[in-house]
Amino acid sequence: MIKEFERIKQLILTNHVVVRVVIAEAKGSTPRDQGTSMLVWFNRAGTVETYGTIGGGFLEDKAIEIALLSINQLYAKIYLQAFILGVELDQCCGGTVQLIWERFESIADIDWLFQTRSLTDSYQKVLNLKTGKNQLLVQNSNLTNRVLPGLIEFPQGTFLYETVLHPTPELWLFGAGHVATHLLKNLPALNFQVRCFDSRELILGKSVNDYQLEYPDVNFDFQPEFLELINSAPIGSYFLVMTHSHQLDFLICQKILQNDFFGFLGLIGSKTKSARFKKRLLETGLSKQVVNSLMCPIGNKYQFSKSPAVIAVEIMATLLELQEDQFMMMKERNSSQLFNSGSQ
Repeated sequence: MIKEFERIKQLILTNHVVVRVVIAEAKGSTPRDQGTSMLVWFNRAGTVETYGTIGGGFLEDKAIEIALLSINQLYAKIYLQAFILGVELDQCCGGTVQLIWERFESIADIDWLFQTRSLTDSYQKVLNLKTGKNQLLVQNSNLTNRVLPGLIEFPQGTFLYETVLHPTPELWLFGAGHVATHLLKNLPALNFQVRCFDSRELILGKSVNDYQLEYPDVNFDFQPEFLELINSAPIGSYFLVMTHSHQLDFLICQKILQNDFFGFLGLIGSKTKSARFKKRLLETGLSKQVVNSLMCPIGNKYQFSKSPAVIAVEIMATLLELQEDQFMMMKERNSSQLFNSGSQ
């Protein structure tokens, strides 16, 4: 969602009108859950572009149709409509959804977005359907604020509450080779903030500029001295190590483990490589507990293939499990906030 908001900001600053479609409520069997959203706009060539998906099919087609009419101001700036998926849209899902179309036309419509720059905690975007105004509620840990879900009716009007989770930690990927290309393509779509490093000027016949064009959502840094940059990584960053050199892999892992500020450290390789690296790392004076926090291999479920694509899937599955654990911890914290604030 944060990437989506950044896209809205970019579009407004380049004089585009963009409509955000949100599943405000979902009941029964639906293709996507409450809070799922997508963007719709016309590019400079007059072609329709979208970002994200609310599940495809006739529901998404209808959502885009109304969004385009909204861009042409044939619908209200804030528009709410319910759909019975099976009856009205001939979708196999038998549930019902309520969609909200929110049109962004100018800087005044995104003034709240500039407030998010300084936020480090999760927050809620609260849309007043009557006025079309948004406000932000920061979800800190003092138990004084409620976490409200979806559409809420109050005497003063209807409001849409959306929880915006703070983005996942930065993910530093060392090595831009065959496995990395699959990760570079998919990790940003999984809400990872990816930085990619390599000591070579050309990788797979491509320069850093070629990589930047092919993977615009990734920050690249191709230079021989990137080891010195590791100390500048934010606390809690994720690290994936898969360079062309075993010795370079070792030096990177040693540097990260010595600092001991990472959220995850994964090294591509076999069980044999893992054993050798951990033995050498222990010999440098690192504790067994710190060394054992290095994951190598990263995932070991699919043993039928060592293809780059399969290895990349293994790695992404491991990272998604970390995201799931963080999500469940956040959910438990939010439930605790609701319980405690409700009992006061």
